Amino acid sequence: MQSAIQIQPPTSFGDLLRQARGSRDTSPSHSRRESVAPGQADGSVNGKEESTPGITIPPRRPLRQADVELEAKRVEARERDLRAVLQSLSDQSLKTSRRLDDTYYSILEKVSVLRQTIGTLQELSGLTKELHDNFESDTTELVEDVTGQVEAFDGFKAQQEQVSGLEERIRAGKEKADALTARLERAKERVDARAKSEAQWQAKNTHRVRIFWAIVAFVATLILALVLFRPAQPTHRVPEPQSTLDPATRQAILNADIPNIAKEAIIGPLTSTANHVVETIDPHLVLEDDERLRGFDEL
Repeated sequence: MQSAIQIQPPTSFGDLLRQARGSRDTSPSHSRRESVAPGQADGSVNGKEESTPGITIPPRRPLRQADVELEAKRVEARERDLRAVLQSLSDQSLKTSRRLDDTYYSILEKVSVLRQTIGTLQELSGLTKELHDNFESDTTELVEDVTGQVEAFDGFKAQQEQVSGLEERIRAGKEKADALTARLERAKERVDARAKSEAQWQAKNTHRVRIFWAIVAFVATLILALVLFRPAQPTHRVPEPQSTLDPATRQAILNADIPNIAKEAIIGPLTSTANHVVETIDPHLVLEDDERLRGFDEL
């Protein structure tokens, strides 16, 4: 308890209560209250006996050791109760003082925090005011600058003229592009038509070439068949009958600028003989031709 008392500051409520309790316990009146009380009672009785002669007071009962011990025990029990009550009061006072101290220190901390907050708010308000002033000055300068630039543009007439010229150029370019697109479409149609006609002509030409080669193949096959089967029979060369043409027509045909084959086809062979000559084929030539044909067949 003494150490706890020494830790606390002397101005606390617990120290004051402890000092008051010590003064009550150590006072001579408190220690001598019980011893003085019987004497005072005896004195008062004696005085009353002396002052009131007609009243009979019974004699005092002698004090016994048991009564003294009983009274001492009672006093000791009362002192213990008082000490316990004082101890509880002291503990409560200590707890209360500690709580008050904690509350006081927390209040001091909060007050310091509030002071810092107030200082920060004051600084922030000063910065805000300065920022507002700077913003107003910058805004004024910007407005003046923009106003001067707008006045220097003179109603944007030059810009409007440039925009109008650009619009005209864009419109002319668009018209030219439309015209070129139309020409391109027409050229594309012509190219498509030409390609289509070219494809048709190519198909016709291919068909004609196929027909021509088919005819050529047929003629070649026919000639080959005639060549294969004709040598087995005797050949008789019979002179063709001469055409009966007048001399003028004959002379005109001969003088014409045409091949000799055509002239012979029209007027007949140029050198004709009057005699019909029948030539017989030599058997050796026929056998040679047969051997050749047989070899050709084997191939």
